[in-house]
Amino acid sequence: MDGALETMLKRIVQEGLKCFERYDTNDLKDYKVVLLPDFFIDHIVSFPDFKEGMSTIQSRFMQGGGNIPGLTQVISQGGNAANTALALARLGVHSHLICRTDKLGIYLIEYFLKPYGVDISHAKGDGKNAYTVALEFGKNHSNVFLQDPGSVTTFGVDDLNTQDWELIRSAHLVGVMNWSMNRKGTYLASHVFEYAKNHDVKTYIDTGDPSPRSMDIDDFLDTVFSKDIVDIMSLNENEIRKYSGHNQYETNDEIYEAGRILHQRIRSRLDVHTARCSYSITNSKQVCVDTVPLLKVYRATGAGDVWNAGNIIGELLDFSFEQRLAFANLVAACYISKKEPIPPSSDEIKGFAMKLIEDW
Repeated sequence: MDGALETMLKRIVQEGLKCFERYDTNDLKDYKVVLLPDFFIDHIVSFPDFKEGMSTIQSRFMQGGGNIPGLTQVISQGGNAANTALALARLGVHSHLICRTDKLGIYLIEYFLKPYGVDISHAKGDGKNAYTVALEFGKNHSNVFLQDPGSVTTFGVDDLNTQDWELIRSAHLVGVMNWSMNRKGTYLASHVFEYAKNHDVKTYIDTGDPSPRSMDIDDFLDTVFSKDIVDIMSLNENEIRKYSGHNQYETNDEIYEAGRILHQRIRSRLDVHTARCSYSITNSKQVCVDTVPLLKVYRATGAGDVWNAGNIIGELLDFSFEQRLAFANLVAACYISKKEPIPPSSDEIKGFAMKLIEDW
């Protein structure tokens, strides 16, 4: 490996590792984060190559049906809110999930989330479970989601009871996720965030891919962001392109331009995570931190949710912009490098970072 490149790679990892000097899981237990409203069951199917995979599927279809053996498949927890809550709990934060699912969903929430410390007492079992089939292709694990959002589609303000509102009021941060799958999401986010800000609670939103709701984007942005009730909006490169209308995002400068366009409209801090870098934009700052380079990646599905958890922790602990982004990048890198789709613990992240440095 080129000496200059090796030095740069070590610096990237060491910056994330330095954050643990200010990080104590015992301190984090004092923080309460509430996330809503989605829990999904994810079925992840991995294809070695997109063209070959599509050709094989077409071949089986044309012959009237058939089997495709040998594909790696995983069943896991899913949903932006559930994944982020789990990742936060694994890192020591007292996280709470508010959602609506069915009896099977409650059983699976107890199986996937409860053992790691997520508070699931605000999950309701009188709805319909949500499912995702995630097709991942190639070494980069580019993914296509086939979704049945179940009760996520109709989760609204009326689904929040007195105990839910009390929980939100007592939180340090509340996150409303997956607007794109929720027909009541604009009204829900607006009211939850307005209530939260009235009680000095930080607010965080990750809408998911807005492509299915392109016609609703303007109303969503005007309604939710006009009141200055959103502190942080988290996006990936595809989402910021859709919201900004800026279609070029291949370089850092083009991503900055898309962020600048969107920030002029909504004024909230933008935190953007991409495969190449992560960056934050405010009125006075634009900070970019490179992601951790990896030789082996096991998945892409859920990486943004785990990145959100690292980003939220950096926010709670008042990291600098550079520290927060470096930490979130390291947390996400550790997750996608694990064989099991379970967010990493702090000890796993530190061990992962130290091994990277030793290997280089």
